[in-house]
Amino acid sequence: MNTNSRFRPLIPLLFSFLVAGCQTGGPAAAVNQFAQNNLSSFFSRTLDNGIPVVVKKSDVNRIRTLSISLKGQAMFTPPGRAGIEAVTLDMLTKGSRRYSYDRIRRMLYEMSSSISDFYNSFDYSSFNLFTLDKYFDELFPIFIDCFLDPAWDAAQFDKVVNDLKIKRKQDLTDPLGLAADRLHNRFFKGHPYLAPFGGSEETLSRLTLPIVMKYYDDFFRPERIMITAVGNYDPEDLFRKLNATIGKLPKKGISLPSVPPFAPMKDSSLLLEPFPASVGVGYVRGDTPIPPPTDGDYPALLIACSMLGDIFYQKIRIEHGAAYGMWANPFAFKANYLSITIYKTTVPEKVKHYIDDSIAVMARGKCLGVTVNSSAAAVENSASQPPPPSSYVDLNDALEFYKAQYINSYYQRQETNASITSQIITSLVSTGDFKSYLFLINRIDSVTADDIRRVVKKYLYQQPKMWIVVASQDLLDNINQADYLHFLGDIK
Repeated sequence: MNTNSRFRPLIPLLFSFLVAGCQTGGPAAAVNQFAQNNLSSFFSRTLDNGIPVVVKKSDVNRIRTLSISLKGQAMFTPPGRAGIEAVTLDMLTKGSRRYSYDRIRRMLYEMSSSISDFYNSFDYSSFNLFTLDKYFDELFPIFIDCFLDPAWDAAQFDKVVNDLKIKRKQDLTDPLGLAADRLHNRFFKGHPYLAPFGGSEETLSRLTLPIVMKYYDDFFRPERIMITAVGNYDPEDLFRKLNATIGKLPKKGISLPSVPPFAPMKDSSLLLEPFPASVGVGYVRGDTPIPPPTDGDYPALLIACSMLGDIFYQKIRIEHGAAYGMWANPFAFKANYLSITIYKTTVPEKVKHYIDDSIAVMARGKCLGVTVNSSAAAVENSASQPPPPSSYVDLNDALEFYKAQYINSYYQRQETNASITSQIITSLVSTGDFKSYLFLINRIDSVTADDIRRVVKKYLYQQPKMWIVVASQDLLDNINQADYLHFLGDIK
């Protein structure tokens, strides 16, 4: 049942619509137009056993989503049991004692629907139903029964574990996946995030069906659960259905541990990982801690990384032809971090200098020269050749373009009920308030050039990073390790 471009053209009318209601400041500021248009569509309730339910009523299409999310995945998964939540969730998709897996799979196929699991987050996992409104009443009791009374079929358990082992092996045959895995083993050492989502060959081999069943009985409980639904629901009818079923699930007395921040790094470090199959091509990644999405610095980091990614493209690909892809990606976890990644480089011994040169441009208060009124053609042309030095302008001169670009892409993520569901869940996990995602626009709009320069200096220039280079040995031999341990750019 588990069935870079450099710039994106802006949609001027969309930008005007979104930003017209955005006032400087956070959620306490005047409500932006996007939030105003959405707040009245939310309905919330708490079930008899304390499970919070959020329904966003939407009549724009006939698709309904229903997600049962579990907070704190990593906090309940010790490294020696890595993958146990993934296995448990996957077993829920394999039928219940009342509804066989084959019967459910046939129904889902005939109804163009899905029951699936999601576990690729440190902070939550989920069990999800996606269907058309006309099939919801028929599939709801099946979906709930799979969650509350799984079949626990031994043959399916063996298949689930084996599939996760295969996926793990496949991930490690990809050099970028290997880089992330090896770096995480060091970066997350001593932290609850150490356990990989899908487990390892070793930890998966230790799992047995009784162990997984006990984990389910201990931790798939109301204290961890939150429910989100998006679609053309009758909210009161859905609340009644949920309260009569999952609302009867007894509590177990568990508590959700707080997520500790990453310990600050005293110095940068470098890991060289040989990958013989990657002949002539290397992969570079560097991670560093950053604040969580609730922190005041986070919106500025989002904009800063968007600016930096474009400078990377200009310097690393256009000017030097040194790599195929490159990006700076801030994540959104409770214990948060940022990754700089260079994908498919032939000169890993040089790209660190190019990375630092790019960061230095921003630390000096500069970025590429673009404006809100830039046409799509002009934007594309600016990416086709190296800019003269005058193309690096003061951050203030391009800031509104990057705000508009981010808000535009953010609004595009509201296009499907599934993506809206994901944003509501993330808001609940990150802040405890399902409405908080509606106000990110306010936070983005309040970012100043001084904020950008400050976070670049603090998190990208001054703060140590943990680096890894995955490449064939001949490329690794060319690397001067000291280049990765010190900042090479000129910020003066």
